[in-house]
Parts: sequence; structure tokens; C-alpha cells
Amino acid sequence: MSDQQFGRDGGTPVQRPDYARNTDRSPNDIRVPFGVLSTFASGFSAFRHNFLSYLALAALCAIPGTLPVFALGNSTDPFSGVSLFGLFGAIFLGVGLISFIPLLVGMIAAITLTHDALLSADRKTSLNLAARLKTGLTRFIPAILGFIFIVLVLGGIFFVISATVFASGDGFAIVLGGLAGFIAALVFASMFTVLLPTIVVERNGFGVVKRAWRLAKGYVLPLFGLLMLTFLFDSFVIGPIGSIIGVGLNSALSFSTGMAVSITWFTQFMVLMVTLFFGVIIQTAAFVRLKVIKEGIAEEYVADVFR
Repeated sequence: MSDQQFGRDGGTPVQRPDYARNTDRSPNDIRVPFGVLSTFASGFSAFRHNFLSYLALAALCAIPGTLPVFALGNSTDPFSGVSLFGLFGAIFLGVGLISFIPLLVGMIAAITLTHDALLSADRKTSLNLAARLKTGLTRFIPAILGFIFIVLVLGGIFFVISATVFASGDGFAIVLGGLAGFIAALVFASMFTVLLPTIVVERNGFGVVKRAWRLAKGYVLPLFGLLMLTFLFDSFVIGPIGSIIGVGLNSALSFSTGMAVSITWFTQFMVLMVTLFFGVIIQTAAFVRLKVIKEGIAEEYVADVFR
């Protein structure tokens, strides 16, 4: 079997990418094109072929985030006598925090699903929901630490650059500084585009940041372009479709207010999940592409992500 092998489920053949290894060459000896459009197309293909699986995963993860809204919406006066600070605290803990946990678990599960799909010849893989959610739970702490790392550094870059020019008080300088901070943050995000897939798939502990940077090194501009393309697709395709669905639900629902709010929230939460899923799908496609470019993918790399 020279170019493919069967996956663990015995049915889906795993296609080894058509790439000649270059592990014995230094970075100066060879420069392999990243292929922004082809990488995006690869991720989109996995998204399209496994759309129902992503949708089922999004629906399951949206339920915990909807329950607090359902409880609040069906209570006659849930915050009677509660201060404004207590009101915001209750909403944050009851909705935001409870929603964030299944959201991140779902994103991790979507990465494992995408990784298996991208290593499959037909871009299809089984949902295997229990195993993927188990992976989401076991990788939750490392993933959230990586998430915090990116947020803190991005926020720090934006704050330092913006605050420097805000101090001048000049309107044009403020706009220019804000734009410079935003671009700098995006460039940094491009450097660590594959951080979350690296955490989930490779599980290499505290060296994961260095590992993600080594994969992205030399391909920051293509990764920046890939992020921009993903942002445009989310903004002009997935976002408007979700808005149309939301408006349609608001117009169609005629039963109790609490139930209507809950169903609308559930739908919008699912749209958010699908949007975030698409982002990590493209990140995972970039991760696999960079692995191919820099290391090739041997048979032993077709790893058991549920081990």
C-alpha cells in the first residue's frame, strides 16, 4: 500500500499527501509555496463533507449555553431586589461562563474531526461524538491556557501601540495608532494560527508555543492572508445566513416570550459555534499543510487523536 491506508474504523481510506519529504534539507535549500487558496479549499471541503457532523456538534454544545437563558426567560421576576452589579454578575456567570465552556470543548472536538477528515482521501470521517467530546474535555485546560496566552499578548500589543499614540491627543495619530495596533495584533495572530490545533493534536506540553511558532515560521504572510480570507467568509457568508435565520425565527415564533427568546438564543449560539468551527477548521487545514511542507507526513503521523 504505497499511498493510502485504511483508517481505524476500517472503512475510510487515509490518503498520504502527495509531497516529497524535505526533512534532510535546511530551510534555505527549499521554499515550498503555502497555497492560501488551496489550503482554504481543503478546509472548506472538510467543512462541506462533514457539515451535518459539525452541525450536530454545534447543537449539542449550544444546549448548556441556552439553559440559563431559558430559565431567566421563563421566570416572572428573576432579579427582583438584585443590584445592577449583581445583575451583570449573574448574567456573566449564568450565560457567559456556562456558554464558554461548551464552546471551547466543541472547538476542540471540531479540530479532531477536521484533522481526521483532512487525512482522509474523501475528506469524510465519522462523527464519533463520545470520543471527540472526551478529547475536548481532556484538552480543555491546555487549550484555555493557549487561548489566554494569545488574548493577553494580542491585547498587550494593541494596548502598547495604541496607548503610545493616544497620548499625543492628535485625532489622526489616534486613528493611525489604533490601526497600527490592530495590524500588529493580526500579524502576531498569524504567527500562532496553528497553536490550538498543535495543542489538540500533538499534545506536547509546555513546548507547544515554540512548536507552533516553528511550524508557522517563514509563512506568516500566507497565514495572514488565510486569516483574512476566513474573516471575509465568516463576515459575508456565514454571518448573513445566521442573521437571516435569526430574523426569520423572530418573525415566525408566536408562542411564549421566554420560549421564543430561548429558541432564538439557541439558534444564534449555533450560528456562533459554526462560525468558530469554520475558523478552527481552516486553522487545522493550515496545521496539516505546514506539517506536510516542513516534515512530510509519514504513516506513523496518521495518529490516534483519541489515545
